[in-house]
Amino acid sequence: MTLITPTVAGAAETQFTKVPGVEGLYRVTGTDGDRAARDAYNRCGEGTCFFQHYNGEGLFWVVPSCGRHHLPGYLDGKSTSAWNRTPTTVILYDGTYTGRLGPLPGWFKGNLHPDHDNKLSSVDAAC
Repeated sequence: MTLITPTVAGAAETQFTKVPGVEGLYRVTGTDGDRAARDAYNRCGEGTCFFQHYNGEGLFWVVPSCGRHHLPGYLDGKSTSAWNRTPTTVILYDGTYTGRLGPLPGWFKGNLHPDHDNKLSSVDAAC
């Protein structure tokens, strides 16, 4: 007699949970930080994403379209890393398009410059 054991998701499996009421904002969880970061970077899709913590960990937000956007309240002033999976430069601001932090070049993946860390409030994705 062969016993069939049901498959259970491993503790290290990355989970993505949409934050209710906030377009494009996800909570990433998993016990293996390296795997969670890799999976979150991969989940970014074809656009630009900003992450709460270093190396793509924590909450992340997908920029919904070209144009100007404010970061959701959960990430306003709290972004630490990003992945711009487009050829287009995204301009970063520390306020409502008033304090220009600088550009995020196309194809950038990594931690934000220390001068931009935990300051980002809005972006201009000029597609």
